[in-house]
Amino acid sequence: MKGGPEWGQSATGVPVLAGNAATLECRPWRVYDGGDHLIVVGEVEHLEITPLEPLLFFGGKFHHLGDLVGGTPWVQCGDGHAGWITDSAAFRPLAAAV
Repeated sequence: MKGGPEWGQSATGVPVLAGNAATLECRPWRVYDGGDHLIVVGEVEHLEITPLEPLLFFGGKFHHLGDLVGGTPWVQCGDGHAGWITDSAAFRPLAAAV
């Protein structure tokens, strides 16, 4: 990228990288100690999706997303043991958690 990244604004006026495939605007919901960093779980307040292909960075290189694998998208998410999705009624937005 010559001269650094290009910036734009989301629909709500938040600065975002220009040319994104998708933009999520979140507000902090929970913060967890991750040892040498913090893990922030956000509550999505706005989502914008474009027809652009996503850009992936893995193993020090950029990659293209491959074709979808057959079956349901949640098969490999690990939720079968954690119960996060089935217990989603327990989710409390930040404002209600106070």
